[in-house]
Amino acid sequence: MDELAAAAKESFDELMALGMNVEPRHSGKLFEVASSLLGHAITAKTAKLDKKIKMIELQLKKAKLDKDAGKTEDPAEGQGTVLDRNALLEQILNKGNEDKS
Repeated sequence: MDELAAAAKESFDELMALGMNVEPRHSGKLFEVASSLLGHAITAKTAKLDKKIKMIELQLKKAKLDKDAGKTEDPAEGQGTVLDRNALLEQILNKGNEDKS
């Protein structure tokens, strides 16, 4: 899909440049075809995004079914610490200094 979108975009750019360099009475058809190619590029990108979104939705549904069936533990469970911004920055800077040593 990416290749199709890239080819359509490239052809769109070429036809737009050509349309600007021909007589106005002939440029209408070139601009029409160029807009059609741009539409195909947009459709290709949209189809790819829709496919990714559908795959993510299916993965989420499967994870929910697995969790409900008791097959897996909740990955969100864990331990954490509460730090303020300054303490976090200090830890990051100290880690950077330790790496340099």
